[in-house]
Amino acid sequence: MKIVPVLGAIVLFGLILQIILGFIGEAYSSIHLYLGFAGVALAILFAIAALRSKTATKVSKITMFVFLVLVLSQTYLGFAVMTTDTLRTSHLYTAFTILIVALAAAGITARRPAAAKSMDTESSKEQP
Repeated sequence: MKIVPVLGAIVLFGLILQIILGFIGEAYSSIHLYLGFAGVALAILFAIAALRSKTATKVSKITMFVFLVLVLSQTYLGFAVMTTDTLRTSHLYTAFTILIVALAAAGITARRPAAAKSMDTESSKEQP
């Protein structure tokens, strides 16, 4: 079983849960914090696995690097929000940007094997 799709699904589910918890507010801030720590660890593992993959394209590797930088900046913004509320909207917008990049990475990853399979079937048809 490949680890990258499983990690990707866990990261995406955790990201959506984090956004929901962020909207709920102060009552769940400690859960939001602890899930954020777990999410950073998963994002690092996910990015390392994707960047070390031999079959990943340059576009998917760049997307994963951008994803990791956004997650780390989101962590910084989260700590800044704990001290002052002025960066709350930046923290929110970064969360949605991470969601968009994660979905783009999933689309790129899912599209790549499908394109490779169609090319393999076409090349096998041409051979006698």
